Amino acid sequence: MRSEQILPIGTLLQGRYKIEKVRGKGGFGITYCAMDLKMHARVAIKACVREQEQAARRVQNEATIMGPLRGLDSIVIVVDYFMENSVYYIVMEYIHGTTVKKYIQENGTMKGDEVLERMRPVLQAMEQIHKKGIIHRDISPNNLMITKDHKLKLIDFGEAIKVESGSEHSVLKNAGYSAIEQSSPQGELGPWTDIYALCATMYFMMTGLTPPEASDRWISDTIQPLEIHLGKRQCQAVMKGMALEAKDRYADIHDLRQDLYSEGADRREEADFTLTTTTGTDTLIEQYKEQVGESKKKRNGRKKKKHRALWITGGCLVIIVSFVLILAGLASMGSDSGSSGVVSSSDLMQAKEQSRIATAIQENKLDNVLNEIDELYPPDSDLSDADKQNRFVLLLNYYMKKGDLVKEKDLLDSVVTTGESAKYDRVFQDLIKEEQKKLATATAVPTARTKK
Repeated sequence: MRSEQILPIGTLLQGRYKIEKVRGKGGFGITYCAMDLKMHARVAIKACVREQEQAARRVQNEATIMGPLRGLDSIVIVVDYFMENSVYYIVMEYIHGTTVKKYIQENGTMKGDEVLERMRPVLQAMEQIHKKGIIHRDISPNNLMITKDHKLKLIDFGEAIKVESGSEHSVLKNAGYSAIEQSSPQGELGPWTDIYALCATMYFMMTGLTPPEASDRWISDTIQPLEIHLGKRQCQAVMKGMALEAKDRYADIHDLRQDLYSEGADRREEADFTLTTTTGTDTLIEQYKEQVGESKKKRNGRKKKKHRALWITGGCLVIIVSFVLILAGLASMGSDSGSSGVVSSSDLMQAKEQSRIATAIQENKLDNVLNEIDELYPPDSDLSDADKQNRFVLLLNYYMKKGDLVKEKDLLDSVVTTGESAKYDRVFQDLIKEEQKKLATATAVPTARTKK
């Protein structure tokens, strides 16, 4: 029998395991759902379809490593392993559920506090595994199962190894989830290697985004900082766990757990850090109002040139508030749709692009900004009210930075005349009124001098 052939339903293995259906296929081989006639329990059976020697090594390795881990609730239990008809099989407890990757794809992202609650037992189990000198090496949303009662189970220890100082290892790369040291046989592996994968998996659960490959990040690190659903300390902990260099990560899971779950690492810090909650948005808007208020006081008795500079500073603050509102809107849309605050990757990319353009304006890199704004928010397209507001904010900051009073006035007048500004957030409505008053004063001065 060829090893890659699918077993017919009803096939009996070892006179004990009756095949019921195919559950999945992957690089490892074929996974079956079967009935253990001896124990009257459903089991999962993986058939390894690799070369015989490699298959034997992997199956024996997985069974040997997982045997002593039977007491850990978050680790799938290995029941048996054997060879039959030149095919190696490993028998495990049957998990009623699906992979985390499939769950997120079908149901959307999880809230940060939910992710931490679900992951707590997994982290505790991995801490115990690391104390035995074992490194999983292949943790990812594909190897983490979520049960019907929403518990997580880590599976597939086929690539796990016992690490020894200075020993070489096979190269293993799981795009987005493998640490940089796994790309070289001489890379020093340790708990920090699994910590990278665990934090990358949590990142995926909260954002729906697969992190860039570590090798790509080494050239140009484009990973987006985790700034949603969690307190500042917790966000920083997850990102530290995903640091490129091992020396910059946690040395062990105990320290990671301390920062994720200890008192003071909870959501009470959220208002000062997160960008997608109402509290965080309100806080930044209030800060904006206070700073603009202070600018008004400082302007009294100063020259018009200084007055203008203060408003440009205020304009840069609008950029920040605008980006906050984009993300807050995205999160609320996800919440309204019943998807637990889902933010799609396309929405995040749009927000990221707006932030990039805003930064270019702030840094006075204005050469191609108008074209970039038109590409992001085409003026002739059917934009949503939120996108119209975002376009307005970018254009306003652009004209303010250039000192183009005429264009700025035309822009402000147009959004007021068309009634578009009435749909904007209140903080922007207030800004428009103040800016119109300022422009009226600024443009009146040269006229008076001409008459003299």
